[in-house]
Amino acid sequence: MLNLQAEIIDRLRDVIRLRLVSDVPLGVFLSGGLDSSLITALMAGLVDHPVKTFSIGFTQSEYDETNYARLVAQRYGTEHHEFVVTPTAQDIFPVLVWHYDEPFADPAAIPTYYLSQLAREHVKVVLAGDAGDENFAGYPRYQNLGRYAVRDDFPSFFSRFNNRKRDWPMFSGSDYWADHNRFSVLTQERLLYYYRITHFHERYQMSLYTDDLKARLQGIFAVDVMLDRYRRSDADNFLDSCLDVDLNLYLPETLMTKVDIASMAHALEVRSPFLDHEFAEFAARIPSDLKLKDGTESKYILKRAAEPYLPHEVIYRPKMGFGVPLDHWFRHELKDMVYDILLSRRAINRGYFRREFIEQMLERHQRGAESWQYLIWNLLMLELWFLMFIDRTWPVPANGPSACRFPFGDHC
Repeated sequence: MLNLQAEIIDRLRDVIRLRLVSDVPLGVFLSGGLDSSLITALMAGLVDHPVKTFSIGFTQSEYDETNYARLVAQRYGTEHHEFVVTPTAQDIFPVLVWHYDEPFADPAAIPTYYLSQLAREHVKVVLAGDAGDENFAGYPRYQNLGRYAVRDDFPSFFSRFNNRKRDWPMFSGSDYWADHNRFSVLTQERLLYYYRITHFHERYQMSLYTDDLKARLQGIFAVDVMLDRYRRSDADNFLDSCLDVDLNLYLPETLMTKVDIASMAHALEVRSPFLDHEFAEFAARIPSDLKLKDGTESKYILKRAAEPYLPHEVIYRPKMGFGVPLDHWFRHELKDMVYDILLSRRAINRGYFRREFIEQMLERHQRGAESWQYLIWNLLMLELWFLMFIDRTWPVPANGPSACRFPFGDHC
């Protein structure tokens, strides 16, 4: 295993070296997590000047990783820069809606936009740690622990699909279920994985959608998108098949899209060493039990490989991800905004969603017993997109890329 750890470092160092070729200054997005910290450490050994590092923080401590980023920055003597995101981040909502140009459901677009803005003040190119989790099984959802544990009493999707017509009347009359092979490639674990990774799974959809929207969606199911990826995977075990799905869905459709648009909004180029195709192919050949040890310890082999380069508390701390304190903001600073937009007459009259479910969702979030922030964010971004691009009642931001207020057809 020591030889494999050394090979991981050697290969990662090589792909970092390739991405340092530039005629302009470079830096690193340093979150304080394992991936970006290891890139910073290895990059510091390849250049003859202090590495420029950039981090985003939050006033809510449970979301703030800047103390870990500082540990790495201090160890390698980087030229470190930080920016704290506050609830006034709502000021960039129109900017995000404009630049993403479609309803985009990842709230990490907020800190990514600010992080790109911060970095562009100092450099034109940065390295980032994207794809480390997909290559080495870094997400908690891969583990059989905590809220992701498979329990005997878990109301699995498998049993829900077996009782589909009773639970989901919209399926009645559809020939969707006639093709029994559509689910034959999915084990119960894979159905549970769909449940873990999906914000609005089918049961929520049945409560949220109006009868008219349900009628329009006969035969279209979100699970089909993931099912198609599982079908095309040649992995021979559950973990590798999920990594395959995420490398081909979650990574390009969410993470890479998020970073690409936020960075290009500031004319900043982002390079991701873990995305190097030869490195990713190498990582895919590593046995899955060395990525997720005993089903509980994520990134096992990468953590061992990083030990000579990073502080123990950075390597073995609980994973936080690039989270945003939406749960707090939606209960306090942004509460009125969310209620006003999602329960407005204009939003309800679109005829897509049931007002009763949205009210219940907001009220349950306000009580604090449950956190519905991601579902609220999804609906909020969709409605703001409607207001800007369909209704054209939300003005294009002043720093939008066009002088035209509404750049659609003959409106300009």
